[in-house]
Amino acid sequence: ETNPDLHDWNAVWLPYCDGSSFLSDRWSPLSLPSGEALHMRGNSIFTGVIADLLREKGLDRGRAVVLTGCSSGALGALLKLDHLQATLAGGGT
Repeated sequence: ETNPDLHDWNAVWLPYCDGSSFLSDRWSPLSLPSGEALHMRGNSIFTGVIADLLREKGLDRGRAVVLTGCSSGALGALLKLDHLQATLAGGGT
């Protein structure tokens, strides 16, 4: 049976990846005491994915967008809502 509300929607999964709710944009990695490097580029990743969806996948033709997440990803979704809205309205990148 077809879902009448969402049958023609697309879904994109963007894994929560840098521990900063997609807000960080460090150009150089953090050096951890263990010697490992922590790259915190969540904002650049989010912005790049949205730009690609607009340019290559037709996000600009969508009528509605649902941004969601769970646990820390939900916080990231909440914190990026204004950024996404401005980008979709043509007021940001």
